[in-house]
Parts: sequence; structure tokens; C-alpha cells
Amino acid sequence: MTITSVTPRHGMTGTLVTITGTGFIADTTQESVSLGLIKATIIASNATQLVISIPSNKDSATLDSLPVLLVVQGALASGGYFTYDNVNVGANEVTTFAGNGASGSTDGTGTAASFNSPENGVFDNNGNLYVADYGNNEIRKVSPAGVVTTFAGSTKAGFKDGPALSALFNAPSALCFDNRQNLYVSDELNNRIRKIDASGNVTTIAGNGNTGYYYSPTNALSTPMARPIGIAYDSISGMLIVADSRNNVIRAIRLSDTSIFTIAGPIDGPTHPGSADETNGNATINGATFNSPRGIALYATGTSSNEYLYIYVADYSNNKIREIVSVGNFYNNLSNGPGGTGTTGNINTYTIAGNPGNSSGFINGNGASATFFGPNSLCQGYYSSVAGSTQVLFIGDASNHAVRYVTGAEANISGSGMDFETLAGTGIPGLTDGAYSKAQFKYPDGVAYNPADGNLYVIEFGNNDIRKILLH
Repeated sequence: MTITSVTPRHGMTGTLVTITGTGFIADTTQESVSLGLIKATIIASNATQLVISIPSNKDSATLDSLPVLLVVQGALASGGYFTYDNVNVGANEVTTFAGNGASGSTDGTGTAASFNSPENGVFDNNGNLYVADYGNNEIRKVSPAGVVTTFAGSTKAGFKDGPALSALFNAPSALCFDNRQNLYVSDELNNRIRKIDASGNVTTIAGNGNTGYYYSPTNALSTPMARPIGIAYDSISGMLIVADSRNNVIRAIRLSDTSIFTIAGPIDGPTHPGSADETNGNATINGATFNSPRGIALYATGTSSNEYLYIYVADYSNNKIREIVSVGNFYNNLSNGPGGTGTTGNINTYTIAGNPGNSSGFINGNGASATFFGPNSLCQGYYSSVAGSTQVLFIGDASNHAVRYVTGAEANISGSGMDFETLAGTGIPGLTDGAYSKAQFKYPDGVAYNPADGNLYVIEFGNNDIRKILLH
């Protein structure tokens, strides 16, 4: 028995929801559906589809997201989460999930916990949020119930591998998981990339601690870096993608042998910040330039021998969103192309949004007509109100104190037809919950989409907290 879809995933008491899958039966006396512990009414049923009526939830005013659980003749299947919409839903679209605005390092639940300039976050497969608590030099874990604990590191800055709570970091800035649930950390001021394995052991996989730049491929552990920030994992090639921010380049680390390559950026890296694209991917030297690239997100499809890889970059000081496209075998493109030592390789860099003059602004619009101010982070998720089943690229537009989004980013290398919109935030810094249009943020440096409940979480550097944006 499997559940393949639950539609819709939000609504009020009495909403009719269709559950599609396999292994169901027509006899409703032998099956049941519940939202958490609340039993729903089955309206109709056959072997592949159920229609239920959403039951009353006494806590609906808090916009609880509850798991959809189906039992058929004793067998259990989970269908993700359904979110109750409040009658006055606009007043509760943005809420404070953890932290209280004050700087600190206290573990606790919800607003009883405190952070110190948290920078970014990522969700595991169980709906736990891991936060790069930049000012505390720690990795914090936030459960689906908002319980905050310290997962790794200490408030003392330093560099030390070992068990997670004995390890030391220096301003961790971004996180990602691989497909084995190893957690990778951009340890910014240590100029290193760290790994926390499933057993909680911290090791270093890239960076020698020095600030510097080597263009030619080499071993990642002997390579200097310069304040690495954004990080993402490509499951098809088995590589980490890293924004080597002060070097103004995008790097790739092959986890199988810890070799490191430059994907995009000039051969002399830090001496030439700029905003040039590179649309001749067979060039010996990549002509693309960046200016303090930070957030990284990616979309990949295909196989290792024929991969279509789209890497999105928040080009912070250029106030732009960039896209790097690799077609074919990504490793071969790196080994033989602009990021490697040879003369071939199908890797190109494009600008998909932002003022051609790099000036900051806060304008929604199409491609180059949209403007940003210090975009710091990116993530992909779903926002059914505008995109149905299409992935959405969410943007932490930090210095505009807003969260932005665009649909249909994959393979749209020109930005044409891509409308960048504001999801929440007024452009004025503050700490105000409520409707999208009235909510206020203060340097929303990180955005993280939670597949478990279908909502977006914002890591606020300026408010020392985690906010939740209900996507309905």
C-alpha cells in the first residue's frame, strides 16, 4: 500500500481531500484515515483513491500541520501533512517558530530558546531543522515541535574535529545533507568545509585553514579557501557545490576522492570580482565573474553520464541571481573544461535576475527588471498557490528584509518569462508576525523549505530567530 498524493494539503474543517495511491479497498469498515490522532470521515473509497472530509481541529487557530495517516486492514501508510487554515488566515501567515529576538545560546522550546546571528539552515528527512548559528559557533537542531538543542560545537570559536559537542567551529554559515544524511558545514572563518556523520563525528574534508586560492585541481584538504558560505549537494555526481565567497568563485568537491575544482570564476579568483557571464563553455578559462557569491541551490536530473545540472547562486554584492548550467558528465566537464586543466567542458554561467548595472533595489518583475539588495540564500520548494507541482526558488533577500520567489527556474537561462515576486516582508526591518504583506523581517539571511509540512522557514540573522511562513 502506498500514498502518491494528497490534494489539497491545506483547508478548513469540512474540506474534501482526495488521497491517491495503491492497495486501498472499497470496504470503508476495514480502513481509516486520521490527521494525527483526529479521525477523518471517509466519503468514498476504491482501490486507488479515497475522498475524506477534514475533521474539526480544536487547535486550528494555531495553524497546526498534522500528519495524514491511512490504515487499511492493519497496514499503515503516511501521506505527509495537512495544514489547517485559520478563519483569519492572513493574520497567521508568518509566525515566530523559535527564538525571541534577543541574542543568546539558550536551548529550549520555541521563544524560550535563543540564537546569536543565525545564518542558514537545512531540514533532515524527519523534519528537523539544523541551523548554522553563526555568532554562537554552533550547529543547533530544532525539532518539528520547536524544541531547540545544541547539536555540535561550542560558543567558543576554534578549530577541532571529533565528537560533535566537543568539536569547535568558527562562524559556521551554511549547511547541507548528502543522501546518507551526513551533514556538511561551511565553516566560514576557519576557511574549511566540515562533515558531521550520522554518528555525530566531525571531520574536515576541505580547506587547509589558510586564506587563498588555487585554480588548478588539487586535493581539497591542501587547498586554501576564503570564507566559504553557500553549500549544496548534487546526488547524481556525488559532489558538494560551494560558494567560495571571498575568492569570488564557485567550487566543486568530489566526495569520493576529495578532489576540488573551480566550476565558475576567473583563474585569478579574488583579484577580479565582477558580474560577467560565460556562455562559451568550451573556453580554456572560464570568463564568468562574481562578487561575494553566497547562497547556493541546485536542481539536477538525468544520470551521471548525462546529467543536466542547474546551480543557482545568490551573487550577494552584485545584487543578482545567477545560474550555472552543466550538461553531460559533470565530473568530466570539470576535469577537462574551464574548471579543470583541459580545453573542453560544457559549463556556462548566466544572469537570470538583477539590474544589469548591479545596483540594489526592491522591485518585482521579469528577469533583469527585478532588483535585489544583498540576496544571501536560496532554496527550492513548492508553493501550490502559484505553481501547483512546479518547484519554486525562494530567495532570502537579506538587505531588503524580505523573502522573494520565482517559479520555473530550471533551464530558463535567460530569465525571460520568470516573474520574481515578494512572498513576505515590507522592506523595512522589524520583527512583526502576521500577513505576508505586513510581516517584517530583519536580515533574513537563510531560507529552508520543509518537505514534511510544506512550509518555508526563515533564519533571521538580525532578529536572532527562526520564522515560519505558511505556504497555502
